Amino acid sequence: MSKGIICFAVNNGSVDYLKQARFLAKRAKEYLGLPVTVITNETDYSGIFDNVIDITESKSNNIRRYYNGSEEYEVLNFQNDSRPLAYDLSPYDETILVDTDYIICSDKLLMPFEQQHDFMLHDKSIDLAPWRGSQEFWHLNDAGIKFYWATCVFFRKTEENKIFFDLLKHIQENWNYYNLLYEISHPMYRNDYAFSIAIHILNGFQEGEWAKVFPRPIYHSLDKDFLYKIDNSTLTLLTQKHTEYDTYTVTQIHDTDVHVMNKYSLEEHIDV
Repeated sequence: MSKGIICFAVNNGSVDYLKQARFLAKRAKEYLGLPVTVITNETDYSGIFDNVIDITESKSNNIRRYYNGSEEYEVLNFQNDSRPLAYDLSPYDETILVDTDYIICSDKLLMPFEQQHDFMLHDKSIDLAPWRGSQEFWHLNDAGIKFYWATCVFFRKTEENKIFFDLLKHIQENWNYYNLLYEISHPMYRNDYAFSIAIHILNGFQEGEWAKVFPRPIYHSLDKDFLYKIDNSTLTLLTQKHTEYDTYTVTQIHDTDVHVMNKYSLEEHIDV
């Protein structure tokens, strides 16, 4: 069975997701030995990718703040509406779908290929600034359904998983309805929310075990932090302090994959 990684890279005029994707592909080959397919609407995609799949320009009208530390941000279009196409577009029988701002520092992503479950993702996370905790990533709202991360997802080409991704398309097309139904506090479409809602529906509108979860939590750094250095499998970050939001603590993490949300800081330190 064919195995590989896919990622979506749709630039928004300020953040270079394709550059991030090249770095992701480089790390995937170094640590995992897996081929990488990029799905993009960009034309200058030469480089390390094993496959390039062209998509039309995103129609997303999501607007969000992109922070670069605690005090600086830009308001930009957030073009995240292609993720439900992952099943249809993946050229692999077994796929790891991963965000471009996920820094691979280990071989942990090989684990899903060695187990029996056909669909896996994260339901728990660890913030590299421990004082912040991860409560906002536990449920969709204070009394809402369980939160699942769409940052890193494993799936096989099965009929059941096709149903899941078709359901994602339906949720996206009817986002205003599902946003109200699940009492989400802001109108912006997010893949994490759509994945969580789809899993809730496939569980029979209750907690269940349709989706299997990775045994390790996802480690993340918010966009209020800075990536300071990448030294092979060691990442050094400046993480936001609790008492003074505009000051930072030096944090190091070794041999651990990390979701680095500060796109500007990431792009400053990747070499492709």
